[in-house]
Amino acid sequence: MTARVLQFTIMPKVIERSYPNRIREWRKAAGLTLAKLGKAVGVPGSMVQRWEIGERDLPLARLEQIARALGCSTADLLNLEHGGLRPGEREMLDTYRQLPEVNQKVVDSVMESQQAFRIQPDVVQLPRKTG
Repeated sequence: MTARVLQFTIMPKVIERSYPNRIREWRKAAGLTLAKLGKAVGVPGSMVQRWEIGERDLPLARLEQIARALGCSTADLLNLEHGGLRPGEREMLDTYRQLPEVNQKVVDSVMESQQAFRIQPDVVQLPRKTG
């Protein structure tokens, strides 16, 4: 059995406020030190710091432990480019999940009707070969 690992780009130390994930943001909001979060997930605080800055690969199992310790979802800990959610998106998803099934179907229908309006990347049409 192979472990699933999330690989983040190593961030240069020159960049102070840019991190490959949102663990630090959520840890600070929870009022936890590196040592306290590390203890909650069974690793030294220095390992948590390495995960926060992208210096070490973060196993999915540890990401799930960190999310539980911080009271959030794994998606909340990811940056947008890695599949994370903005706070407004998290709120919409939570609201959707709390709706009765019949209301979820209404939302699904509205979303489906809007697919044609999604922003599409520019597509270059190549000339077709004739003959």
